[in-house]
Amino acid sequence: MNSVNYYSSMQKKMGARNPGEFIRLYMVQGMQHCTGGAGTDYFGQNSVPRNDAEHDIDAAVERWVEQGIAPGRIVASKLKNRANPADGVSRMRPLCACPKGAHYTGPAAPTKPRPSTVNSTALLIGSAVTR
Repeated sequence: MNSVNYYSSMQKKMGARNPGEFIRLYMVQGMQHCTGGAGTDYFGQNSVPRNDAEHDIDAAVERWVEQGIAPGRIVASKLKNRANPADGVSRMRPLCACPKGAHYTGPAAPTKPRPSTVNSTALLIGSAVTR
């Protein structure tokens, strides 16, 4: 909740200015604190970088800071075997910056979000403020 509180206070403090210019909040449904849980919990962290800003959070932040291209959606995965990412993924779900969110769009498919009643964990990322 601290990330959500921080993001909310940032919005209040910035007023009419758009905090999305330098900070984004992504809610990760079903992820426990930092990792694990029933939901997708892997988005390129703690591994060999994929250099793909849509699947690798480090590449997304790097592109934002160095090229000024803010991340849109980030695709999160649930690995079949966390100890060996090469074993592949069991499912993938898009993460969207708040207030946007991913919504179920049809039959359950590995690359489409499913409805969920589980709690979300906040993922807060930001670029350097240069003003």
